[in-house]
This record gives sequence, C-alpha cells and structure tokens, in this order.
Amino acid sequence: QHAGHERVLFDKLMAQYEKSEVVTQPLLVPYVITVNPMEFNYLENNLELLRRMGFDIDEFGRNEFRVTSVPICLHNINIQEFFEEILSNINNKLKISSADVLRDFFASTACKHAIKAYDKLSESKIDYLLSLLQNTPILLCPHGRPIVLKITEKEVEKWFKRIV
Repeated sequence: QHAGHERVLFDKLMAQYEKSEVVTQPLLVPYVITVNPMEFNYLENNLELLRRMGFDIDEFGRNEFRVTSVPICLHNINIQEFFEEILSNINNKLKISSADVLRDFFASTACKHAIKAYDKLSESKIDYLLSLLQNTPILLCPHGRPIVLKITEKEVEKWFKRIV
C-alpha cells in the first residue's frame, strides 16, 4: 500500500508540474532563506524552475530570498530542509536539473506523504487506492520497489509442501 500510494502521489506531482497546473498554498508568514553569495547566485539562476514547481519565491534583500507560497500538495513541507537539499548540490551543478533534482524531490515527497506500510486501511480506502493504481502504467514506486507481485498457485502449493 505504501509503494502504490507513493506511485500515485509521485505521478500526480509530476503531471501537475509538467502541465504547469501546480496549485499553491500561501504561507501565513513568509519564510526567509539566508544564503551565502554563491548560494544566492545559484538560487537566482534557478528562480523560474522553483516557481514552476509552485514556490512563490523572490529576492528579499542581500543574500536572502522570501518564500510566500508552496505547492498545495506539499503544504506541510519543511522549507528549510527542501532548500538545504537543493543547495547541497551546489558544488556539483550550476543549474538545478529538472530531470534529477526535481524528480528526486518529488519522489522523496511522495514517499514521506504516502500511506505507511502498516497503516490499517478501511475497505473503501483499499478499493480507492486499487482503483487509482489501475490507471498506473508503472507498477514500481519512484524508487524502484515493486507495487505488486504475481504469485502463482504452484508457488503457494510449494510453500505448503503440497508439491515438490
């Protein structure tokens, strides 16, 4: 259930981003990020990508940025951790790669927000999750773990020593 829900959330985040339909949630209090000059240039060069992701972010004085809204699907995001993760790659990249950083971020976010493996679900929630997965062409979570496994009757019989 975790891997399946993770796939559904990941696909939804990617689809919204690709269609530029990311719905944003204004922050009650803007979040101010203070960075060093190299980080400032890095973020400044990537403002458009961050905005496409659903972050309302602008320069806010010397070596600072102000975030006034976040993607609604990430309403409880830890903004500090998000930007620390992006800035941790600053020595390796001069530009945020939407193919790498964005995908990794969406995969990580989907994982954190997905139903947990041992959460008890009602029958209706199980049915709903299964209905969402019927439209999913990839039966792996974004990290590559399988969502479903096919077990044959013969395999089950072997487990119970019904056949050799």
